[in-house]
Amino acid sequence: PHTRSLTEALGNLNELLAQTAGIKPIDHVLDVGCGVGGSSLFLGKTIGCRVTGINLSARQVAQAQHHAQREGLADLLHFE
Repeated sequence: PHTRSLTEALGNLNELLAQTAGIKPIDHVLDVGCGVGGSSLFLGKTIGCRVTGINLSARQVAQAQHHAQREGLADLLHFE
């Protein structure tokens, strides 16, 4: 009831996903259909686990890689 924007809703969904799956820092997650890497970035930032994101769009993969580098997460996140 306190969610007021799409950004907040996506953050809440990522949080619920991570909690429900019990993702830990030692895990390596496969993010299928990763888009521009939003969920992968969330997992890297908040949990510190490794994530491999795959997507059909080369443009989105390039954007995801850019976001990971900008956030200092390129060592944890890999996109194809």
